Amino acid sequence: MQRIEDFIKATKPRAFTGYHFAVMLLLMHEGQAVQLSHTMIGERTGMSRYTVRNVLLDCEAWKWLSISSGKRQYNTSLIEVQWGNLPQPEPSVPLVISEHATKLAEGFKTRPLRKDWKRR
Repeated sequence: MQRIEDFIKATKPRAFTGYHFAVMLLLMHEGQAVQLSHTMIGERTGMSRYTVRNVLLDCEAWKWLSISSGKRQYNTSLIEVQWGNLPQPEPSVPLVISEHATKLAEGFKTRPLRKDWKRR
């Protein structure tokens, strides 16, 4: 459960949409390796199978999922969540203003601007 919360809090790629979020949450709740078809994932998330296919291809390109599919492979339609590759939330560091920065700001506050400041 903590992994899912970390994934929710983490920053995502720009192309990340609500479709990606729904599919990733479904796969993360299912477990490590899932054998679901695109149609079944679409039924559970309310998407068409073509949208699910595009979402899975995006997540595989981001290396969040490992997908094995094909008629002659042993594990057909096997989707594995790559937990180590999922984005992690960045810890928020409190902003600390040092004394040196305060002294610099006070010095620049009293200093007049140069006459050529518009050309710089």
